[in-house]
This record gives sequence, structure tokens and C-alpha cells, in this order.
Amino acid sequence: RRLGGKAMRPAIITAERFGNPGKGYLSMVQAEGLFPGQIKRLFYIYDLQAGTVRGGHAHRTVTQMFCVVSGRAVFSTMRRDAGKTMPEARTLHTPEQWLLVPPLTWLEISITEKGTVIICLCDQGYEEEEYIRSFEGWLIATEVPR
Repeated sequence: RRLGGKAMRPAIITAERFGNPGKGYLSMVQAEGLFPGQIKRLFYIYDLQAGTVRGGHAHRTVTQMFCVVSGRAVFSTMRRDAGKTMPEARTLHTPEQWLLVPPLTWLEISITEKGTVIICLCDQGYEEEEYIRSFEGWLIATEVPR
């Protein structure tokens, strides 16, 4: 997939922040232009223990945006570019930061703080066929044709 003529890759998006310490804060992200379509699904992960690893899969065509609402987590992504595997790791720990995860990106989420809460927005509804659940399957799906 491409966004604005460029191939999509995992990226941090910083939300606007409004408010003050006395009244609290409101943060927002305008999803228009970030997703190829509309937001069709929202899910959240909670009651997480430090040391838990989530994910361990990729999506064929789904674009996702993750935010750690509370706590801390390391998002390890892998993508393939011209046959090369490109690993990256990003720590999210503030509700002002979102991680955009494009299709065909392998993702593992390592929870580093007990009680972490993560929210995710998706541009498609849930379909089991969308998942690539094995790393070997992901390598095959992202292989450069010869």
C-alpha cells in the first residue's frame, strides 16, 4: 500500500495535546489521510502483566494504529524492503504517541509494565483469513518475486 505516493512503513504519529495539569489533557489524532479507508474496528488490550508478549503475526491488507493509553510496551516490527528484512523497535508510554502499522508488517508487542492498556484502530473489520500467524508464512508472503 502507498500513502501519498510513498510506500507505507511503521511510523510514530504524535497526537495534538490540549489542556493543563489542573484540568487534565485531551489528545487527538485526525485519522483522515493516515488510513487508506475508514476506521472499521477498534479493540483494546488490558489487564496485561509485565513480560507478556502479544501479537506475533502480520496482516495481509489491514492497516492498524496502536496507542499505549497507560503503562509501557515495546513494539517490535519487521518489514521487507527489496528482499531485506528491516527490524525496528519502538517504546510507547504516553497516550500522545501512536504507532502506524501498515499491512505485511510482522508485529510483536512486549509489555514492560503491569497494568498496561493498549488501544488499536483498524481500517478493516476482523477476518481470520487476514492474519499471517507464522513467521515462516510472513517470509513467504513478503518474498520478492524473481
